[in-house]
Amino acid sequence: MRKVIYGFGVGLLTFTLGAVVYYLTTLKPASQPAPVTKPAEVQAEQKPEVKAPPGPVNVSIILRSGSIDKEHPAFNYRTLKLSEKPVVVDDLDIEEDVDGEEITIVGGDESTRFRISERYRTSVTVMGEGPHLDLVHWRHFDSEWMPLEQLAQGKFRTLAGERMNVEEFPAATKEELVAAARKAAGDWQEAVDLAKTCPGPNEAPCAVAVSSVYFRIEMLVGDEWTRVGVVEVLIPMGC
Repeated sequence: MRKVIYGFGVGLLTFTLGAVVYYLTTLKPASQPAPVTKPAEVQAEQKPEVKAPPGPVNVSIILRSGSIDKEHPAFNYRTLKLSEKPVVVDDLDIEEDVDGEEITIVGGDESTRFRISERYRTSVTVMGEGPHLDLVHWRHFDSEWMPLEQLAQGKFRTLAGERMNVEEFPAATKEELVAAARKAAGDWQEAVDLAKTCPGPNEAPCAVAVSSVYFRIEMLVGDEWTRVGVVEVLIPMGC
């Protein structure tokens, strides 16, 4: 009887140990929680690529000037290569002007879009019988930029003279005017004496007139207008 009980106990113990070993070897590990991304680890939002500014553009303009005598019209043409620095035209004759004339852009291709804006500057001149003293290094009035009319692809019309308020000028006292004339005249005492007789900047023998016009040429790059160049035309003053 004892052998039966002893054998039964050994068998039960062996079964129990086998069941425990089976359970331990087949038990799946508990699922681990997904890692939490810290705010600092969140990937930054991808930004659109920023286009680099265009390099040097091979663009020129052809500026047409006309004679003041409209009964006997004559035209001059100047080809000006644009660059990062302003281009200055300083050889305009007293008998020619650029009002209501044409500017033609040379460069780019048929799909390139250009636009031109113009502004003007007024200055004071002291006029006698003959020579006159232009105070172009004193104070000025500068107009706003005004878009030019486009006549055709790459061709524009400059501002007509009647669109310019040639008498617009900042306020100035007689003392300031005389001081500016003395600084500009040097040894030319007659011009200083004339300036002393001017009641104001726009009263004889002083006058206000256009001394420069500026043309700003821009090209459409993507969806933004980019400046290609600026041309300044020095306008002869006096008579």
